[in-house]
Amino acid sequence: MSRRPAVLAAAALSAVGLVLAVVLAREHAVTHGGGTSFCAISEYVNCDRVAASPFSVALGLPVAVWGAFGYGLALLLALAGLSPRRAHEGWPAGLLFLVAAAATALDVALAAISTLAIGALCLLCSASWLVSLGLLAASWRACRPAGVAATLRADAAVLRRRPAQAAVAALAGLALVF
Repeated sequence: MSRRPAVLAAAALSAVGLVLAVVLAREHAVTHGGGTSFCAISEYVNCDRVAASPFSVALGLPVAVWGAFGYGLALLLALAGLSPRRAHEGWPAGLLFLVAAAATALDVALAAISTLAIGALCLLCSASWLVSLGLLAASWRACRPAGVAATLRADAAVLRRRPAQAAVAALAGLALVF
């Protein structure tokens, strides 16, 4: 797989993840509004139990909303990687890999919490975890042939050369969160 198909796959996976996160945020609202989720299938496979747990909220927002921010960022990075006017050949595959790696690490923690602390599994959350893993693989592949470290260094160099644009992008991202 060359770099472009990997970035296309990353964009598609990010879009799927974003849709899943929005549906999960809706299901969170339904559960907290007294409704029942369509995926509350059994005592163990039960999205309602997961959404109603205190672990479903982080820093005052549903975890799904944080996921939407993450997938949205990944989608923007992947789309930037498809632009013919990108800063360098691998841009921004290194940054995309960092986002995907962070998402995958968080998903491992969420899977452990779901299984061990809550004792229930949400099918939509599980689908999102698989999407994050696929995004990690696609972004890793997009860093080829230079490798993750070299691509990340090149991406960091671009950000250092354009501090004003990097600061505006970082502030815009923070504004979305807060």
